Amino acid sequence: MNKPSDTLIACFLVLMTAIGAYTLNTYTPYLTIVVIILISILVVKGKLHNYSIWVWCISACLVLGTTMLGHYIVGSDIHGEYYVANKGLDINYQYVNNTSALLVFVCPALKFIGISVLWQFKLLFPLLYSLVPVILYFAFKKQIGGIKAFYAVLFFMIVPVFFIEIAQIEKSMIAEIFLALMVYVIASKEIKGFKKHLSLASCAMMATLCHYTIGIFVIMFLCGYYGVPFICNLVRIKAIRLPYRNVKWALLPIIGIVATFVLWFGMIGDGFMLTYFNNVAHNSVTAAKSPFVETETIIAPMPTTTIIVPSVTPTDKPVDNPRADKVKSIGISYMDRQEPLVRTAVGMDFFDSSIQGKAFRLVQYLTQGLIVIGFMFLLWKYKQYNFTPEFVGCIATAFAIILGVIFVPQFSSLVNASRYYQACLFFLAPMLVVGVEQLCLAKK
Repeated sequence: MNKPSDTLIACFLVLMTAIGAYTLNTYTPYLTIVVIILISILVVKGKLHNYSIWVWCISACLVLGTTMLGHYIVGSDIHGEYYVANKGLDINYQYVNNTSALLVFVCPALKFIGISVLWQFKLLFPLLYSLVPVILYFAFKKQIGGIKAFYAVLFFMIVPVFFIEIAQIEKSMIAEIFLALMVYVIASKEIKGFKKHLSLASCAMMATLCHYTIGIFVIMFLCGYYGVPFICNLVRIKAIRLPYRNVKWALLPIIGIVATFVLWFGMIGDGFMLTYFNNVAHNSVTAAKSPFVETETIIAPMPTTTIIVPSVTPTDKPVDNPRADKVKSIGISYMDRQEPLVRTAVGMDFFDSSIQGKAFRLVQYLTQGLIVIGFMFLLWKYKQYNFTPEFVGCIATAFAIILGVIFVPQFSSLVNASRYYQACLFFLAPMLVVGVEQLCLAKK
């Protein structure tokens, strides 16, 4: 099929999905599943070649299938966003949604020209968000080729966080566009020197202004972008080059995003967000010093339950000190007290889950294992692929973030485990394809 017909068919499928969701047609989710399976089969068989169009088609169908449900906005956090978007900026208002430039500036401006906030949230921003996988496709294509990039982005899209959780947070949807653009800049060898650092700085600051959470991810990945190659050069790993010749250009994105955090978040609500960031960091450090509760640790049959047993005080001896009536807590390890999604990710609740839950977890563990295998093969057979050293540094950073979510106390409380994982897939998704490819080659 030629490109115009591909575009028309893709638009028709997206339109049908949006109308079906808006009218609450119960067959719409099944239509989306059929579309994804059919497109994937045709791509594998070589019948479809305009991969970027079909990536957008799948992405838009998944996202609009969530946001277009019914006649009102869908989600929980989105209602607070809706309030701020209609209200506009209040510099003294201490509310997280009030710190998003998207909500306090862009939404009121669009409302002024006649686009209601309702339709911004249900249709406009989701359509823009559906371009994130398309941008990632072009970034991955530079490194592993078109068909493999399609598979990597397909995996990125079918992870439920993409089209369920993030699709209900407007500021995250737009912020992830800038994160995707940053991935493209990192993957591109054509963008060099000052232009590359300026592009990274621009994307980082825009993402931060849209949503502080994505801004935090951006800082982490920039640390990997500049830090990992620097360390590799210190230990004389010749395959990894520095992404900068002059240290002042390397400081441009870092200074830009730090200034954005300090100036913007320091201005709104008397800097309450900076206080929040400081408290999270302090709690993480404090909890890291005592990963286990300071009581006797006993293996309990229900590891998620804390049992309080009053101490026995002899009745013939009066209790002078009220604190003498102590309690004994059965200690629970830090991992047992992690949030449910972290416990699921490491398999701690496998035997407590239903049959469907076990099946889902097995698929999850398989994909996680393939990502790890893919990264190991990438380090071993680095020259077989076209990954930039900076991109490899960001992959390593993504693994470090996931390890932090699992093992660093309080770290996952800054966002949540599912959104950490989804952000890391911006760099880790190609590793799944590399892992599958190398395992298949090993069998031959």
